[in-house]
Formats: sequence, C-alpha cells, structure tokens
Amino acid sequence: MATNVKNNLRPQTVGGLLDKTFRLYRRHFVSLMVLTVCIYLPYLILESLFNIHTQTLLSGMLQNVQDPALVQQQLISQIPALVVILLFTIISAFVIIPLLYGTILNIVVSLQYEGQEVPVAKWQAFRHALRRLLPVLGTNVVRWILYIVASLVVGGVVGGVGALFTAIKLTPAAVGVAVVLLSLTGLVILIWFAVKLAFVPSVTLEEGISFFTAIRRSYELTKGNLWRIIGYFIVVQLIIFVVSIGFGLLFSLVPAIIFQSILTDLVGVLVTPFSLVAMANLYLDLRIRTEAPDLAAWLRDE
Repeated sequence: MATNVKNNLRPQTVGGLLDKTFRLYRRHFVSLMVLTVCIYLPYLILESLFNIHTQTLLSGMLQNVQDPALVQQQLISQIPALVVILLFTIISAFVIIPLLYGTILNIVVSLQYEGQEVPVAKWQAFRHALRRLLPVLGTNVVRWILYIVASLVVGGVVGGVGALFTAIKLTPAAVGVAVVLLSLTGLVILIWFAVKLAFVPSVTLEEGISFFTAIRRSYELTKGNLWRIIGYFIVVQLIIFVVSIGFGLLFSLVPAIIFQSILTDLVGVLVTPFSLVAMANLYLDLRIRTEAPDLAAWLRDE
C-alpha cells in the first residue's frame, strides 16, 4: 500500500490536478452520476418547476406593463415566490451541495490519501457526509457571516472615503478615480478572504473539526498557494462555462420551456460532480503540501 500512497501523495501542478480530475471523473462516472441523481437531481427538478412557474407569471406581468397599478399588484403578489427562491438557494448552498461534496470528497480521499485500490462504498461515503452535515452547516453559517461582515466593512470604507473626498471639495474626476482604486483594492481583499476560507467545508467534512478551528485550518492550507488556487479555480470554471454554454446554445433550439429546463438539469447533473471532484483534488493537494514532512516519515516507517 505504501507504494500506491507514495504515488498519490505527490504535489501536483495545475495541469496535473486537472488531469487527475478528468481521470477520476471518467473512471468513476457511474458512481458519481448515481450519487448526483439521488442527492442533487430531486432538488434541481423542484427548483426548475418553480422557476418555470415564476417565468410564466413574469411573462404575464410584461404583457400588462402599460398598467402600472396592475404591475405593482402582481409584483407584491410575487414576494412569496421570491422568498421561496431564496430558500431554494439557501438549501442548495448549505445542505444539498455540502452533502454531495462530502460524499464525493470521502470517495476521493479513500482513493488517493488513504491509498485504497477500490473507493469506499458510495453509500458509506454518503453516511459519513450526513454525519458531518450539522457541523458543516454551522461552520458555513459562520463563514458566510464573516464574508458579509468583510463585504460591509470594505463597502463602508469605500463609501466613507468617497464621501470624505466629496466633502473636502475634490473634483468629481479625482473622487471617481479614488473610489475606483479603493473598490479594486477592496475586491482584491475580498477575493483573498474568500480563497482563505474556501476549504472550510472540506476541512469540516474530512478532518473532524469545525467553526473557528476549521477556519484557521483552511487559512493554513492556503498559505503560499494563493495564485495556484485562483488559477486552478479559473480554469475549472472556464471548462464548466464552455460546456454549459455549448449545451445551452444547443438547448435553445428546443421550443418548449419545460424540455429546456429538463435538459439544463441534466447538464447540471453532469458538470456538478466534475467541479466537486476538482475541488476535492485541490484540497488533497494542499494537505499533501502542508503535511509533507509527516507523510514522508510515515511512508518510511511503512
């Protein structure tokens, strides 16, 4: 087993990680599809049915756009629908995706980090993710609160400086340049912050820690790897974007909205596990880089 583990525990380049992601996705395609269909597809179907209903109502509103009173009345009537859309988004972000990701991550860990020839059974991996769901949920809430606070602070600083420069009667051009520069700086800070906290779910799912301990661990994993992580994220998202756009253009030829929605859901079933396998591989690569001395000693003992 030591030889297999040794081969799997080498730090990878971005290209190496992508190659490993494609190989794992292709080799375990059936298992990934079964898990995604069972965990994610029911949610997608419900969301799509609701979105179709909402689109139909919006189309009716556009037909009555010349009657402001009627449009206002219809907008007010759509508030419950907007609340439901928000709930769908929250359920996806805090329950469905973490559950699917935790299952896939456990399978990837068993193959690479633990050096097993055969991955852990998919339903055993699902039970592992289910057991960790509450800690992940709580830790993700803390993480998003930190995101919101950071965004408010950055926005407040940009707005405050802009107001200050206006008050001291700088020219509009100077105020505009200052606000743009501050906004770009704030965006860089927020991206840095998001990357630092990006692996909180992975850590909570696989390392048995949560809340601020998991946040500190995610920060440690990303130390010195910021640009690699950003570059890898960009490449993975570009791949998913190209595939989604290609299928989207093809599906636009289908006249019925319901069939377009079904086909779009199928694309979601295909690309979602790919993105999660990619994330799992990056997390493991960061662990290997962080824990390399201990792992080397362990392999020598084997």
